[in-house]
Amino acid sequence: MSRLGDIAAAGDYAALEDAWLDRLQADLDPEEAADVFRALDGAGESDRAAQLLDIALDALSEEGAQVGIDFLRAAAPCFDGSPRLRELVVEMLRDEYLMYEPLERFLKSSGLMDGQKSLRECWARIGELLRYRRDGWVLHFTMGPGRITRITRDSATIDFEKAHSFDISLDALLDSSKPVSSDGPPALRRRDPAAWSALAQDPSLMLQGLLDEFGGKVTRRLVTAMAGQDEGADLWKKLASAASSDPGIVALGDSVERKQAAPPDVSIVSVLSTGEPLVARNREMARQLRALDAGTRQAVSEKVSHNLPRLRTPESGALYEMYWLLAGEPQESFAAPGAPVELTPGRATRALAEITSPVCRKLYATAFVARAEAGDMKALLDQLQRNLWFPAMETAFEKHPVEAAEYAAWHLSNRSDPDLHLRVVEFLILHPDLAPSEDWNPTMTILETAGWARAESARKVITALLEARHDQLVHHLKSLDTRRLGMLSEQLSELGPAQDTGLLLEVMRELSQRRSGVDERPRFWQSDFVYASPSAIARRHDELIRLKSEEIPAAARAIKEAASHGDLSENAEYAAALERRDLLLDALRRGTEQFDRLRPYPRNDMTRSVCSPGTKVLLESEEGRELEFQVVGPLEAAPEDGRVNYLAPMGAAVLGTSPGDSVSFPGNPGVFVVKKIEILPEVTEQ
Repeated sequence: MSRLGDIAAAGDYAALEDAWLDRLQADLDPEEAADVFRALDGAGESDRAAQLLDIALDALSEEGAQVGIDFLRAAAPCFDGSPRLRELVVEMLRDEYLMYEPLERFLKSSGLMDGQKSLRECWARIGELLRYRRDGWVLHFTMGPGRITRITRDSATIDFEKAHSFDISLDALLDSSKPVSSDGPPALRRRDPAAWSALAQDPSLMLQGLLDEFGGKVTRRLVTAMAGQDEGADLWKKLASAASSDPGIVALGDSVERKQAAPPDVSIVSVLSTGEPLVARNREMARQLRALDAGTRQAVSEKVSHNLPRLRTPESGALYEMYWLLAGEPQESFAAPGAPVELTPGRATRALAEITSPVCRKLYATAFVARAEAGDMKALLDQLQRNLWFPAMETAFEKHPVEAAEYAAWHLSNRSDPDLHLRVVEFLILHPDLAPSEDWNPTMTILETAGWARAESARKVITALLEARHDQLVHHLKSLDTRRLGMLSEQLSELGPAQDTGLLLEVMRELSQRRSGVDERPRFWQSDFVYASPSAIARRHDELIRLKSEEIPAAARAIKEAASHGDLSENAEYAAALERRDLLLDALRRGTEQFDRLRPYPRNDMTRSVCSPGTKVLLESEEGRELEFQVVGPLEAAPEDGRVNYLAPMGAAVLGTSPGDSVSFPGNPGVFVVKKIEILPEVTEQ
């Protein structure tokens, strides 16, 4: 507790008021103020807390807006009453969530607009409701986990596994779901099924994740909603069993809850003293440490670290991980005097199997390679899994460059282990500065070896080739005669990774172009971009800026003004203001999406021999009637003035045509011949 909180807890109210005033003149920390409010509330001094609140609000209203926001957030959960605080909290939320359509509805349903309801309870409820946001996740009691793709004042669209665009009213969504975090177990089941399956293999770890997600209490209903009827029933049995063996959790039939925890350092030291394998103790220690804030975790880790030298265990890998956990789980480098690293490849492999964290396992592997002799380093590299091999190889080149280069050269020339051979090739593709020579071309060895390696190894190295050395691949394909290119296409057609990555498509494209002699590159207007003149793009940019900085804030002020006129259920002005705000938000959303795709006409890709966006075309009918119009983007289209949108049927009909080509327009039985094409002045002048 803070110093002000200590004074309040001691009941020295005269000293508290003096210290409060002094702190306001300096810099009152919002969390320190919250300590005072909680201490006074617990002592039955709610009136005194309200007096200090009013003093603070008077002082802070003259300061910067950000200070006031922090204070309001800290104070809101500490009071049941205070109309002034409630009004400021509502105003703060309206400013912060200016473009959030359901806000007014949530303000009302949370009770914040009702002065008779407890402010602290309303604050908790609005916090829960505001988690219903675009790209947020929910756990629906029937449909399972899903991601919100759209949310308005009245409805939402959810991306569920079995219904990717599930429209639902906002009321129904609130009644039938709970918001969840994007990295918690419910969302993980949908986002990363492999990680979910791995987590489900450890019921204890799954239980702790669910307790963290749902505020310390998990019910059978939530588990069934998350995992489905059959899988959920089986998972609930495992979770209940894990709860019964955890002294910190109590099982209550259809729910499990956390008990009041012991002090963190006492609890973690007790974990160290159990007779469980060190791997299991690490798992529990990690869970408890990760539940602490950064400051508390550091203090607890320093206390607990003094007990580690007394541990005597053959589990050297697990002991290394324990030191790593107490060091704060560093991601890039780690060194601790007592953290053991084995000296032989065999023992190091066993130690790696004891480490549960992928990050810690990587650090251990790189630590071994950094200090190992050349022979031991090479032996361990041959045994490492792919995810550890790459960082270990980087360390090998950094610490033992000559020996690492020899190791890479040997595997490049030896294909007895095709997976390891391709792994070295992929590494050198991704690290061109370490390649055998500047003109080294891995294309041939990949094409010859991929069929003998595991599918995943082939897929990874082919992807690296396509992304990092595409030009070399194209050059190699062009160097092959048509017969060999055809044989290669037949060979790759039976190789799944070649189809998945697009390698087969590259070969087939080269073969097709060679046989037909046609350049099949797509036209620029066939991309996802939308084209316009620079001046039209600039005008659209100005319109969006005005919409965002002037019209939407004005609409928000109108909502605020209308809301102050009384009963919202019969307030036509309020309803109209909301409607206008929603229309403006929708216009901004659609306009921004279109603006992100806008590009100026690409002058270098345009010619008078091909009709494209940014050109003027002259046509002549069979009867000799001339028709002339400009082909422009949607921003500049005005058919009545002879400017036709190239995305419209009439504009699309002439795209790609050349002088002498015949054209037919939708709904018009006549045929026109293209006579002349000109590039518009605004294109040539840009």
